[in-house]
Formats: sequence, C-alpha cells, structure tokens
Amino acid sequence: GREGNRTLVAYSLGNFLNGQSTGNESNDLLGRIDFKISKKDKQFQVQDVKWRSMVNYYELTQHQNQFLKSNFKVMMLDDYNDKDATHHGRNQMDSSSMSPAHLRDITRSVIDKQYLDNRSL
Repeated sequence: GREGNRTLVAYSLGNFLNGQSTGNESNDLLGRIDFKISKKDKQFQVQDVKWRSMVNYYELTQHQNQFLKSNFKVMMLDDYNDKDATHHGRNQMDSSSMSPAHLRDITRSVIDKQYLDNRSL
C-alpha cells in the first residue's frame, strides 16, 4: 500500500469441482491456502502462508466416454496416489497425465517455493 503495508492476495480463474470435457490436467489441479492471522496491539498480521494442492477427481462411467462421469470428489494432492490416478477420468480421455508426480511438478512450477511444504505436494 501507499504506506508500505503489505497484504496477501489469492485469486482463481477457474472452476472448483467440475466435470468439464475441455482443457488438460491443470483444469483438475486445484488449490487453497492455509494461513494464520495474529493480532498484536491493533495490528493484524498474516503468517505461515502455505499452499495446499488438491485434485478434482472423477471417474468415467463408460471407458472413453468423456460425457458420462461419476464419483466426483476433491482430494488433497498429498493423499492422492498412483492408484487414484489410474482411475481418474482424465487419464481415460486424452493425453493428460494425472499422476501425482506430474501434478506436484505443475505445483512447483506455478507456486513460489516459499509457500510450499510437504503438505503442499
């Protein structure tokens, strides 16, 4: 701000839980931020800001039919595993890779490392 104040800003340009047929794995990589707010005297401070990657998970009801989806859920990336990736609908539709390793790579390339920790990935 004008007087040297700083603030935390986060924004989204997409859907949260979705079943869209267009796009790539980035459309199913979600996120949120965790942080603490402390107050000392009349000053507030945002601390311990950390990114938490999440996966928009779904399965195809019929293999290779991108319009019939089921079992939607949002999963934390640090809980998502290779078995989940095998069943993810996007892996059945196109050349996208919903592997945990690939989603961690995307996260590292987009989110500044100061906001990442073991639970981010």
